[in-house]
Amino acid sequence: MPPEEIRDIRPPMLLPGWGWMQWLGLIAVIAVAAMALFWWKKTRRPKSRQEPQKPPRQKALERIEALIKRGLLDKGEVGLYYAELSDIVRWYFEEKFHIRAPEMTTEEFLSSLGANQGIPSAMKDLLAGFMRQCDMVKFARFRPAVEQARVALEQARKVIDYEEPSEAGGP
Repeated sequence: MPPEEIRDIRPPMLLPGWGWMQWLGLIAVIAVAAMALFWWKKTRRPKSRQEPQKPPRQKALERIEALIKRGLLDKGEVGLYYAELSDIVRWYFEEKFHIRAPEMTTEEFLSSLGANQGIPSAMKDLLAGFMRQCDMVKFARFRPAVEQARVALEQARKVIDYEEPSEAGGP
């Protein structure tokens, strides 16, 4: 190619500045963001007005009452009754003592209780008997009488309501 056909590069092009359309668009975006922020603050519940969290004991006892109202024993669904009763107790222990009980087998659960110093040994014994009875129904296809199922319900309540006896003779 001959040198006279070679042209120099063009100078850089300047982009146009912000026109009134760009400024209007920016103002619209800011206005929408401000309205969204105002709406979000207006609709969210402040923490001071939220209901206080129920203690694990109260939640567990409410779940037991709901289980009774479902009438599973009257319908003959003993296995489901025991499974749900066992789950209530396991969730109680997870919430109160921070033991991952619902994901554990009964043996893992009971051995983790043995290592936990915050749980009295009398409660551990009561719980072990209850959990083994639940396992007999859930896994060994044992079908207890309705009266035995009601006893299991009372055992679950005792585990949840358990308070260590005071060593002092009285107040």
